[in-house]
Amino acid sequence: MENSERDIEVLEMVYKALEEDRVKVFYQPQFEPKNCTLVSAEALCRIENEYHEIILPGNFIPVLEKQRDPEAIRRFDWVVFTKVCRFLCRLRSYGMKLLPISVNLSRRHLTSDPSEHYLSTTANTMKIPHRYLGVEITESAAEDDPLELQRLIYKIRMQGFRVAIDDFGTGQSNFKFLIDNYVDIIKLDKSFISHNCEDPHEQVVVAGVIHIAKMLGMTVVAEGVEDIRQWNFLRDHNCDLIQGFSMGEPFTEDEFIDFYHGNGDI
Repeated sequence: MENSERDIEVLEMVYKALEEDRVKVFYQPQFEPKNCTLVSAEALCRIENEYHEIILPGNFIPVLEKQRDPEAIRRFDWVVFTKVCRFLCRLRSYGMKLLPISVNLSRRHLTSDPSEHYLSTTANTMKIPHRYLGVEITESAAEDDPLELQRLIYKIRMQGFRVAIDDFGTGQSNFKFLIDNYVDIIKLDKSFISHNCEDPHEQVVVAGVIHIAKMLGMTVVAEGVEDIRQWNFLRDHNCDLIQGFSMGEPFTEDEFIDFYHGNGDI
């Protein structure tokens, strides 16, 4: 597939951002819903362009992922992962308790890239215990190569990293996916709670998925929680963690440290 003129511009912006260290990582907090305690975070990538504007990933990740050569998206992912490890080192240097942080990994790592070795080498170099680092892979990645996805998940988990399935519920074979893939965390897509957990069908499905996932020993994270009705329903049905912009928008490193230092209560 040939790149459009816009795609070429996006690729140039990304390569320039990589060269000039303008890849930014923001951290969105995840809370335990019963007591509103900050428990962990998701690392979200951004790019600061030459005009100091923040560019969201939806404007460049799809372009990187559709390239025939996966080197660009892999390089981008590793830059983000390295920055997260450095952030954990910064927390430790301040005497702050480390929190688990998850990083998104592109489906383009399903090919011959030795992802699990890079994860281990980077974390070990910075002396970050692997339990504080997680990898998020979208459920739709199974559509590309389900067997290769199983292999990658197994190898990453064997290194002691947590694996989360992001956007669960947007694929076509959700429960078959849970049977075929042993993961630590599933993240319920925000579309699951789009009716504020007041629709009876929505309630049954959400409660059922949470129950099944927990019976399988998985942690359940609900994404896109923006309303107290959603919060209450998820809490009452034992959802483990929740995240959403109204509770905690993505913070810069300094903002996150200030928030965490204030005990992370909302």
